[in-house]
Amino acid sequence: MMLLFYRVFPLVLIVVIAAGAFWFLRRLLRTWSAGTLSVRQTRALAVISVLIALPAGKITSMWTLFFLLLAGSLLLWEGLFAIGERVGKRRFPRLRSSGITALFSAIALMITGCLNASNIHATHYALDTALTKQYRILFLSDLHYPTTMDAAALEQLCARLSQEQADLLILGGDIVDENTSDEALSIVFEQLGAVETTYGVYYVYGNHDTGSYAALSQRPKQLEQALAANDIHVLRDTSVRIDDELVVIGREDAKHPLDGQRADGAALLAQAGEGYQILIDHQPLERVENERLGVDLQLSGHTHNGQVFPIGMLSSLLSINEQTYGLQTIGDLTSIVSSGAGGWGYAFRNEGICEYVVVDLS
Repeated sequence: MMLLFYRVFPLVLIVVIAAGAFWFLRRLLRTWSAGTLSVRQTRALAVISVLIALPAGKITSMWTLFFLLLAGSLLLWEGLFAIGERVGKRRFPRLRSSGITALFSAIALMITGCLNASNIHATHYALDTALTKQYRILFLSDLHYPTTMDAAALEQLCARLSQEQADLLILGGDIVDENTSDEALSIVFEQLGAVETTYGVYYVYGNHDTGSYAALSQRPKQLEQALAANDIHVLRDTSVRIDDELVVIGREDAKHPLDGQRADGAALLAQAGEGYQILIDHQPLERVENERLGVDLQLSGHTHNGQVFPIGMLSSLLSINEQTYGLQTIGDLTSIVSSGAGGWGYAFRNEGICEYVVVDLS
């Protein structure tokens, strides 16, 4: 089904964007030329529209994203102009009829969204616990390398992570995805595996890591080898104890478990034993049940906090995810969802921030 989607949807995009480009360009030219277009001009415009739309055959093309932003800007400006007419202030008719305001708005959105995606914040949380010593946990998820950064930017990010002087670095899934090359996969785990911590680097799989959406049959094995080669410990429905009082439990991804199933949560937590339990689940799932079972802290990613407006807002309004972003408490459970350090598909973010999370337990 997913393979069919990846083959058919690009063709649909090309047709839709070509039609939209033709409509927009004809509207623009007719407004500023103050006349109708000849048959020859119309045919030339149709050819130009098809050429403009061809790069959109790649779903993750920034060109595709630009046309989506342009469509959204057109709807917004049409609404604003319509409101202006209703209150009796019909001004700048050519601006409305040409759509030039929507074009410049889309360009501005592209620029600011690209800048936002390249700026990674450190988001801090401090939690009071019954632990006998302090711990600093770094949580990095949804990097989708190298969508929003190159090797030099990755090196700078890893240097920042080392400077945090953390006890643990936890990689919460989707560090790579189906668009990551073999070379990029090796680079990212070599860099992340070298981040300086007291107790090491731990990893849980996300729904994109293994290339499930592109049917990359060799990716799971290659991923496992890259993680092992760089001393990154994989937690797939398994746990590890730190100083005999901190328990880190990693969940198999709910959407694409590699073995086709996900362990029973109650059995897994019982096996992990007593201590301050940190549960890592790529998707923010089963939080009420996890609280009942005694989990103290749950760390998740996956949602991107929307990434492209209004996805995050709609996700919250429609409760698509149990939690979209930030910190929530459910009884004795603290649940933190990160917006991720990067983004899927596009080096662009106009909703939320790119971040890694620092959790201080005291």
